[in-house]
Amino acid sequence: MTITREQVEQLTRIYNTMLEIRTKGEDTLVMADCLRALEQVVSQVMQNNQTQSTAPAENNIVER
Repeated sequence: MTITREQVEQLTRIYNTMLEIRTKGEDTLVMADCLRALEQVVSQVMQNNQTQSTAPAENNIVER
């Protein structure tokens, strides 16, 4: 499954919004866990998309 650049940007906006939310007590720990999970998802998606865009295209090989 490929995630579009727009979807990555949307996840990033959600992450940035969550950073601004004030929490207290145990809610702070839950929010921190959510932020870490979201950050990992964004990072993995960006790495996957980067790998896919730099992978050599086998269909472009010209045989003589």
